[in-house]
Amino acid sequence: MLRGHVERQFEDGFVVNIEHHGSSRENLNRAIKQFTETLWTEAGERRGAKRLLPRNPRTVFARPDNWSQPCLVMDYSVTGAAISSAFQPAVGEVVTVGTITAEVVRLFDVGFAVRFFEQQSEDDVEAGLQAPNDWEQMLRRAFEGR
Repeated sequence: MLRGHVERQFEDGFVVNIEHHGSSRENLNRAIKQFTETLWTEAGERRGAKRLLPRNPRTVFARPDNWSQPCLVMDYSVTGAAISSAFQPAVGEVVTVGTITAEVVRLFDVGFAVRFFEQQSEDDVEAGLQAPNDWEQMLRRAFEGR
């Protein structure tokens, strides 16, 4: 249990002054350090399959209500992908990236991560992540700034 008071509030968060002393403070520091190291190292890898970089990262993601938006595939594996997008769907939301249906499993600063409902074939996953043909021309214009 942590005790403290909110010092400042921001549009997307807040700063808390945590009241801890002695060994409980050291334990908290150790836990935060371990979490941070796990988050930014291979120990924090949540996708068991090998990650790959797409040759063409430009694609589109869509929601079941037919809303869609251009995005970039940052990396992918046969089980999921990291997507960079100006819009972040909610964790648990179902989306289609390219032509592959997936569930949003986590959010991060520049996008979100998805887990595919079905493991993809190594030979076909990159093609499945590409935008459907009718989006190709629009994506070229959007990402080229035209």
